[in-house]
Amino acid sequence: MGRTSWSLDRRPVRHIARQSDRGDSGGGWPGDIPAVAQLLREGLELPAGVTFLVGENGSGKSTLV
Repeated sequence: MGRTSWSLDRRPVRHIARQSDRGDSGGGWPGDIPAVAQLLREGLELPAGVTFLVGENGSGKSTLV
């Protein structure tokens, strides 16, 4: 399957990434929560379809949302 053109993709969120121009180090809350720290490092690609956020209590699911 080929990549869908960004202009034709109507999903409200397709990718989550840290803004490079923010100037903050990401340290402190919520950057010290493991799930958020990983998101800041690696970003998150949300494919088309249903996306589930799964993790232990206190792992940062609600913070991410």
